[in-house]
Amino acid sequence: MTFAIVHAPEGSPVGLLAHPRDITGRFEHDRETRRRLRELEEELARLRGDATR
Repeated sequence: MTFAIVHAPEGSPVGLLAHPRDITGRFEHDRETRRRLRELEEELARLRGDATR
């Protein structure tokens, strides 16, 4: 969400502007990226024979 104070020509504040954005797509993409990274790290550990991960 973005906020801005709206000022009158003489400089006094007269209002507030709020602009919401839907970030659902970005959130889902980030979650998928983290999931894929976790899978790749697990696969790498398995290929290396690292049983501690």
